[in-house]
Amino acid sequence: MLKLEHGNSAIGATLVASAEELRKQHRATIVRFREEADHPGLGLGFGAETLVMEYYVGTEHDVDVVIFGNKLVGAFISDNGPTNFPSFRGWFILM
Repeated sequence: MLKLEHGNSAIGATLVASAEELRKQHRATIVRFREEADHPGLGLGFGAETLVMEYYVGTEHDVDVVIFGNKLVGAFISDNGPTNFPSFRGWFILM
């Protein structure tokens, strides 16, 4: 799975099956968000870095960590239920 490191709500998340497809989707994702007409730079505000991770079928979870003054002050895990495959966004988001 390819995902923007600083993305929001699984924007730009793509399931890939090979290294070749990963390279192709990476280029396409960066180009798409650099040229996004309605929201220029959407998902790229903090950079165009991407993450590659293993995809597990199941429910979506959010992990939020709050750090203040170099100290962990809170951590939360939310179960968002099943994803709306292939978009990887929760069912609650209207397309």
